[in-house]
Amino acid sequence: MPWIPKKAVEKTVYSSLLKMDNGRLISLKTKKKDRSVTIYKDNNLYKIIEDGFKNESYEIGDEKELKKMLKTLIEIEFPRSHEILVTSQEDKN
Repeated sequence: MPWIPKKAVEKTVYSSLLKMDNGRLISLKTKKKDRSVTIYKDNNLYKIIEDGFKNESYEIGDEKELKKMLKTLIEIEFPRSHEILVTSQEDKN
């Protein structure tokens, strides 16, 4: 999943998160890589780290709340981006 159009990011990332194994992460970044959102999956709990306009972290267990939070974070962190870099990898921690 390299560069994905902003319009498709929410749906693509959300479906990937639901299928993702525990101990993996998905990272969303801008072209300049100055803002990012990283989502870890750990025992059906999603840990989200926002690093950009805001520097926050969240823990979400509900899938509906995850979808809502993902949409909100994309709007906040990537307001003028047309494409977003999406990567998936094993958590190194």
